[in-house]
Amino acid sequence: MHIDGRLEGDVAVQGDVTIGSPGSVRAAVRAHRLVVAGSLRGPVLATDEVTVSEGGRLDGDVRAPRVAVDDGGVLHGGIDMEFDLPDEPMEEP
Repeated sequence: MHIDGRLEGDVAVQGDVTIGSPGSVRAAVRAHRLVVAGSLRGPVLATDEVTVSEGGRLDGDVRAPRVAVDDGGVLHGGIDMEFDLPDEPMEEP
């Protein structure tokens, strides 16, 4: 799904969502992968990755295994990156 206009409500897709630079979204977003080049206000749940591109703005909490914010991108909110820690403690050098 590619959004270049205005959208209010909820977005839930199994695929990818891209918010283009002219796009303005106020919604909770659930997707496999999300790219924000415009503006998004709302919580995000991604099963793969969230990227805030240069000029993009995301205001909301993000839950995803991978999160990237490019130079010039803005993310205001909490980040929850789930991953498994090893059972053994790390050795100090």
